Amino acid sequence: MNFAEQLTYWYLRLNGFIPLTNFVLHDDADVAQPGNEHRHRTSDADLLAVRFPHVSERIGGNPDDWDHPHFEEWGIDLTQTLGFIVEVKSGGWSADDLAARHWRVIRGVQRLGMFADPVAHEVANELSDRTRTNRDGYVVAKLLVGTYRQADAPWLYLDLRDAVRFIAQRMQRYDYRKHADRMFFDGDLIQFLAWRGGEEL
Repeated sequence: MNFAEQLTYWYLRLNGFIPLTNFVLHDDADVAQPGNEHRHRTSDADLLAVRFPHVSERIGGNPDDWDHPHFEEWGIDLTQTLGFIVEVKSGGWSADDLAARHWRVIRGVQRLGMFADPVAHEVANELSDRTRTNRDGYVVAKLLVGTYRQADAPWLYLDLRDAVRFIAQRMQRYDYRKHADRMFFDGDLIQFLAWRGGEEL
């Protein structure tokens, strides 16, 4: 994972999600290419993440620990089972580019495992022009984490800087444990943020 994907991973993890990174997605459709009549597309999802309603952790897993302002802005109810398909962009991106990758949303919904086909396809198609959909008590949403927003992109949006702030605030709030336990975290970046939360610089 690059630094932006790591920050997104920890933002979701610290909000009670179970994230899956760099999941390889295969497209069944043959794509005609000059000199290559049949080529399968392969890509990956930056992150897929699920969250269940009764998340609880002794340190940092209490009801007032979640990023409620963003979830309320997105219209996401944390009392439901959630599945997020996440794209992370630390640089340039376009709404057209995301729209052209809709097949990745289809594969992501299938991988989340909330719906069998053909319902999974129906849910994914509902997401072609909206940020989230609700079916049978499950909420599936597309989240874009980046450094600028485009109004015409039908994705929930989180500014990467807000993710950094949230992580830093969590580390500062529980610095008496996060700082002491920093080496148990998997990754240099999150270890640094845990160390920073307990240090006066």
